[in-house]
Amino acid sequence: MEFAFLAILLSLLILSPPLVRWFQVISGNRTEWNPVLVFLLDATLMLVLPLLYLFSQEGTRSYGCCGDDAALFDAAHAISLQAPMAAAGVAFLVLTLRKSSLPPLLELLLLGALTVGIGLCALIIVQGADFVLPGIVAWVLNVLWMLRRRSRFLVLSMRRKRWSGAGLQAWARKGLMVRGLGLVLLIACGGFVFIALALALLRLFGQPYDALVLTFTQTYTHTFSELTYDCSQIDCGGMFLCTIGARGHARVVGPTRPGRRNGDPITCSRQLLVSNAFEASLAHRFPKLQALGRKAYDRLGRHLDPNRALFRSAWLCDAVHLAMKPAEWAFLAWLFLVEPEPQALIARQYRV
Repeated sequence: MEFAFLAILLSLLILSPPLVRWFQVISGNRTEWNPVLVFLLDATLMLVLPLLYLFSQEGTRSYGCCGDDAALFDAAHAISLQAPMAAAGVAFLVLTLRKSSLPPLLELLLLGALTVGIGLCALIIVQGADFVLPGIVAWVLNVLWMLRRRSRFLVLSMRRKRWSGAGLQAWARKGLMVRGLGLVLLIACGGFVFIALALALLRLFGQPYDALVLTFTQTYTHTFSELTYDCSQIDCGGMFLCTIGARGHARVVGPTRPGRRNGDPITCSRQLLVSNAFEASLAHRFPKLQALGRKAYDRLGRHLDPNRALFRSAWLCDAVHLAMKPAEWAFLAWLFLVEPEPQALIARQYRV
């Protein structure tokens, strides 16, 4: 209870600065706050906290199949996410301090960095960073406020200020004076240029061009993870339904054989082998769907694990086995419909 209260309180504190800003926009309130305090809050929310979170993923979370603490990002390529987010935070602070317009191309690049930051925040949420959702929402609200404020300011500033530049500078100046969808598209182009420059710069430090993609995909059990197929034979320590069902009476469960999971001996029923073969098939054909199912199933197993003493009763295990029968039949139907050799796939599961 105390933890929940502290989490809610911290979330409100994090969300308060952008919510106050948007309240002022909607209400027309022009109250001025202490600029030093505002800058410190902005620096904390837009730069310090995001980097602390992203770097904490590197050092404190596991790189494997098991646990809710499986790393969201691949450590070898995490810099390709950390650097653009840091640059977006710096861009926000620069635009906050700057009371006049910058050279048009630089202005466009900084606004593009902010839009890239919004896109990366969306990817981080989809990947599974639900715990830091209030902080991400606050970050995005601040960026949207800055984009609104800066775009309105630039339309007037670019018209008043005389620019002697030609070529790209003149093109950027004309674009920044446009309102509506045209300005949105121009800032989006600035975002593409920014991320291209960032990835090209990271290439000099040994990162591949697709490093940002690999940051999300070279992980386990998350939305964009592509390594989850390696987890089909891993036992993460929880109690699972088919494993429980295999402990029932032989006349109910049917024949069993010994097997090994993660190096440990287990008793394998036909139901357990079919279920695992189905998961292996799903991981091969629809890895993202399998990852979501495995994550939910692992969570269920960890809730059952503290109550393993209840499942010493063979009668209760019989009940679990019978309750899983419809799922077993559905898994079998899938295997015989989509796999060329379903019986061979089933026989390979947990083979000693």
